[in-house]
Amino acid sequence: MPMPGHRYINDNIYLGVKQGTGGASSRVTGDIDISKNFRLRGEVGADGKTKAGAFFEKEY
Repeated sequence: MPMPGHRYINDNIYLGVKQGTGGASSRVTGDIDISKNFRLRGEVGADGKTKAGAFFEKEY
């Protein structure tokens, strides 16, 4: 279940908003599930900084 401020756009795309403690520390995040275990993630902060990454997750 997504956290408050987060929402699934469809089965593979998840968007979220994270409120920071400072004026320019809030950010928007997005995840795209490529497969069951592989995910792409991007983030844009209120200060204009961006991040991107690829994640492999495996449940045991």
